[in-house]
Amino acid sequence: MAGVVVREIEPADVKEAKRVFADGIMSLTPLFEQTCLSSLASNLFYGILVALSAFLAMNTTLLVFPVCVGAGFLVYRQLVVRYCYKLCRDYVVENFQADMKDPTEHYRGNGSRFWVAVDSSTGAILGTVALDHRGEKEAELRRMSVVAASRGRGVGKLLLFALEEHAREYGYTRVFLSTTTAQQPAISMYLKGGFKLVSEKKFDWWGALVFVELDKFYEPATK
Repeated sequence: MAGVVVREIEPADVKEAKRVFADGIMSLTPLFEQTCLSSLASNLFYGILVALSAFLAMNTTLLVFPVCVGAGFLVYRQLVVRYCYKLCRDYVVENFQADMKDPTEHYRGNGSRFWVAVDSSTGAILGTVALDHRGEKEAELRRMSVVAASRGRGVGKLLLFALEEHAREYGYTRVFLSTTTAQQPAISMYLKGGFKLVSEKKFDWWGALVFVELDKFYEPATK
C-alpha cells in the first residue's frame, strides 16, 4: 500500500500506539451492542423477565403488564449498552496495566515484536499489531488495530504480512489469535490469509458474544 510504512515500535510511538489501541477497542462497543441485541430470543426472554419482575413488585392488575413489557425491553436495552461499554473500557484499563503499559518493553526478547503502520507523509500511526512469544515454536498475534479512517485500505494486511514474515524468520511453526464473532472484517482477513478456526466459546451470560480462536501453521524455517 503506497504511503504506508510498517516498522517496529519506537519509544516515541508509545503514546500514540496506546491511543490507537484504546480507540480500536472502544469502537467495538456498538458492534457488541448490535450483536447482543440482534438475538430476538434473548431480547424477548430478558425483556419479559424484567417486565414480570416489575409487575410482581408493583402487585397491580394485568392491564398494566403490557406497559411493564415495554418498559422491560427499554431497561434490558440499557443494561446491554452499559454492559458492552464496561466490557470494552475494563479491557482497555486492564491491558494498560499489562503489555500496553509499555509495549517497547513487553514485546522484546525471544520472538516478541510490536509493529506500527505509519503514514509516510504525516508520520501518524494508522495501525498496530504485536506478536507475543508463547513457546519455542508458538506465538500469539495480538493488538491488531487500525484507526477508523484507514480501515478498508489494506493497512491490516500490511501489518499481518510483517508479522508473518518475522514469525517465519524466527522459526515459529504456529501463530494463533483470539477475537470475537462481532469482528467479521478481521475474521475474514485472517481466514483469507490462511488462518483456520480452532474453537468457539460463548462469553457473555446470554450467549450472544462468542470468542473464537484461529491459528495458522508454518513450515519450519530452513537455515
